[in-house]
Amino acid sequence: MKPAGSSLFRWSRKATPTLRSIDGSIKLARKELAPDGDTLSSIGWRLGAAAAKALQWMEANPCPDKISDSDIVDLLTTLADTAASIDTAAQAASPPDLKGFDSTLASVGTKVTELLATSSG
Repeated sequence: MKPAGSSLFRWSRKATPTLRSIDGSIKLARKELAPDGDTLSSIGWRLGAAAAKALQWMEANPCPDKISDSDIVDLLTTLADTAASIDTAAQAASPPDLKGFDSTLASVGTKVTELLATSSG
């Protein structure tokens, strides 16, 4: 556990709302994931918007631990890239491999959940 007065502890507390928003977006996307083009397009757009907002927050509020900051930015970039892939798949003529999207979202979601557990104490 991080000491309550540490800069990392203060940062993680500030990051909690952003991480919860990302967590909620991932859970909703996984719940709604369907091969329907309109549904996929909507999911891709919402995930992309959430990832972009979180990346902007991280840019304005970098984690004091540079390695953790880089890892979180990489995680959010993976989410943004996945959102773009989902949106691209929505335009394709053939049904996409939803398991591929779901497994990526599950992996990112697990890491976000771990970050949330760490930020909560």
